[in-house]
Amino acid sequence: MNIETANSVTQIESIRPLAIEWKAMSQQNKFGLEVDVDVFLSSLADMIFNDNSDLLMLMDGIEVVGIMGVMKFKSPFGKEQVANEHYLFVKKGHSISGGSRLIGEAGRWAKEHGCSHLILSASNVASRLHDKVCNLYERLGLSKFETSYIKEII
Repeated sequence: MNIETANSVTQIESIRPLAIEWKAMSQQNKFGLEVDVDVFLSSLADMIFNDNSDLLMLMDGIEVVGIMGVMKFKSPFGKEQVANEHYLFVKKGHSISGGSRLIGEAGRWAKEHGCSHLILSASNVASRLHDKVCNLYERLGLSKFETSYIKEII
């Protein structure tokens, strides 16, 4: 398996099967949120055409088996540039080693882009794997930074 940086809309379309798998694993109904594959893919495309972000793709031959967006921004707390993960998802069967590889590559990306920190998040909406993702992050030496809550406004 190798990691590539997406650079075309054609590559974004090759992620569609992975996005469909992610949607099937999501817990959108539990939170009253809609997960739309076309909107998701459009968001990924925006990342590859933004100077402050990239989309990393974990490849198994020609198949995309994992993705992770990374975006840099100015820290709201100080003068540092901070990198933030968006949409980490790895296909079942590739998740542990693939997730670790994408996280490592995101760290290299952050360093190359002048970032002092890398923030990763775990989402209960994304899947029922939230606690396992948190455990992976902690095994990789990350520290809990923030906890978010959500309420549907009707």
